[in-house]
Amino acid sequence: MITNNETGRALLAFDVLEPWSAHQIYKVFDEKYADIFGRPEVTAQRVIFVHRLMQVVIQSLPRLKNRPMASYTLTRYFILYLLSEILRESDGSRPYVANPESLTECQMEDFLRKCEEILKTVVVDLNVESKSIDFDYKTILKSPKQAGDLAQAILSSHEKDVEREKAETFAGWSPS
Repeated sequence: MITNNETGRALLAFDVLEPWSAHQIYKVFDEKYADIFGRPEVTAQRVIFVHRLMQVVIQSLPRLKNRPMASYTLTRYFILYLLSEILRESDGSRPYVANPESLTECQMEDFLRKCEEILKTVVVDLNVESKSIDFDYKTILKSPKQAGDLAQAILSSHEKDVEREKAETFAGWSPS
């Protein structure tokens, strides 16, 4: 079942690019409502697409070594945000992020599998970043500045891994 609450929070992280606000439910249905739901691209297909991406994110959480962080709700929205940034950066995935309706069910499954592979390296990078003794994930993930800095570090590391051919990418991907 897809709930309005989860949909709003996921769209806030994936489309509006504000994962640090996803813990404040009132923002989803009050001050951010128009930004989240009032866009022409928010269709039933988009909601299902983002929901399915969130399921891939949730499946990646057991790989996080910091178990309390893995179970912290904002972590999943932060990882969804990272995935959003990665997908929007690649010419191979950007058209399908903009228009997920263009993928058949078989192509969607392939797209989601590729996202699952991408998240493996993202989680490794998040594990490394969170090793520090003074890493306070709750404070960091609630702060736009600190979450943005953490995201930039992880995205830079991912980009390096892609250049070194150590990370999965959508470069050259076309649905078959």
